[in-house]
Amino acid sequence: MGGNNIPIMAILTYNQLNIICIEATTSRPWYPPVYNSFLPDLYNTGCRPNELLKKANWTALSPSEIRLLPSKGNVYRYFNPAVLSTDLVNWITGASQLYDYCTYSKMKGIWNNNATSKQVFRDSKEMDLYCFRYRYVKGLKLAGHTDAEIQDIMGWNQIEMVNSYVNADLYT
Repeated sequence: MGGNNIPIMAILTYNQLNIICIEATTSRPWYPPVYNSFLPDLYNTGCRPNELLKKANWTALSPSEIRLLPSKGNVYRYFNPAVLSTDLVNWITGASQLYDYCTYSKMKGIWNNNATSKQVFRDSKEMDLYCFRYRYVKGLKLAGHTDAEIQDIMGWNQIEMVNSYVNADLYT
């Protein structure tokens, strides 16, 4: 315990955060197959959970390019469909309605059921599904992308957003 009986929390490394996210994406046979897709889609895209589920913001431009208009007035993000689940691509293109049944609360429930570690926090805020976003952005930085490249990849209007994710301390 720290001063004033405040518990000391461990700062997560990128690798620890990545393990937590991978554990959460582990397929579970008792879930309908589509429910085993959306956490890996968060893992592979770094989208906000509600962005992933907002069909009106997704556009299939070609067989090799899908566009997302992120929340909060940011600029477009572009994805190769190969990084997305077949369920998500089929939903975006209108070939399936399965993702219509996916909700934030269902994603969070699966996250909680699959979690093998304690809750993750930034300051005093629970991160749950946003761990994927932090892991994704921190991973881009570790892969050698510049702040400007990360800003472009994430579709952010402000470069300060890069720092807020890359340098964020997440705790258990």
